Amino acid sequence: GTFKAGAISKPVLISSMMPTQRQQMEQARKADSVRFQPSRVRVLSGAPMSKVDVGGVPQYTACAQNPPGRGDSWQLNFFAEPGGYEIWFHGGDNSHHGILTASVDSQSIGLVDQYAVGNSYPTEHCLYWECESAGEHTLHGIAESKAPASVNYWICLFRITFQPVPSRRTMVLQLHAVETDPGLLEVRCLNMSGDQAAVVHCSSVARVAELRNLLCETFPFTWQLGLTLETGCLLNPEDDYKSCGEILTNLSHTS
Repeated sequence: GTFKAGAISKPVLISSMMPTQRQQMEQARKADSVRFQPSRVRVLSGAPMSKVDVGGVPQYTACAQNPPGRGDSWQLNFFAEPGGYEIWFHGGDNSHHGILTASVDSQSIGLVDQYAVGNSYPTEHCLYWECESAGEHTLHGIAESKAPASVNYWICLFRITFQPVPSRRTMVLQLHAVETDPGLLEVRCLNMSGDQAAVVHCSSVARVAELRNLLCETFPFTWQLGLTLETGCLLNPEDDYKSCGEILTNLSHTS
């Protein structure tokens, strides 16, 4: 049917491209939660892994190498499929804790700093990792540093969660808008290959932020979404507060 500007309160998706097979597989992945305990963790250097009470509080249970020391290290195996992951380290923090250097398959993914002025439990620290191949992988941790104010190298954990998330790749869409009726825009969204990714109808007074939100919902596998004009100019965050008519229509009067 024919859309009238007054009948559209928010941008409406008319069509969109299907996600690729890889994107569909990424969205179908499930989270994996591994209990941090001696039966799952292999100590590489330092004292054995054992149950501990974080800060001496009986309810704050975790596992750690006891006694702790600089250079303590361990590894655990887990299964993953291609795509992005947030790796969540669940444990406890206090002023006796160190900094864990984490890597997956020998690739560094960042630091987990468990130092805190007071006792804190449970705590969560998150690192990002991108899986390239399906199968078994190895997470390795080493306590090789600590905050200047920390008095020891404790690393206390009770669970590690591997949460699938969109790969950290930015999707860029070029917007081509035409006014099909007074106050009504048809916005064609082209990817960087020039293929049509989506078509949206919206009121010229709709905010660019509403258009961006609709496109983010349409492409949930996208980590960040960049929008450009036909000239190639990238829209800035402040442009989100402007109307689609103000931003797009000055460039669309072509036959």
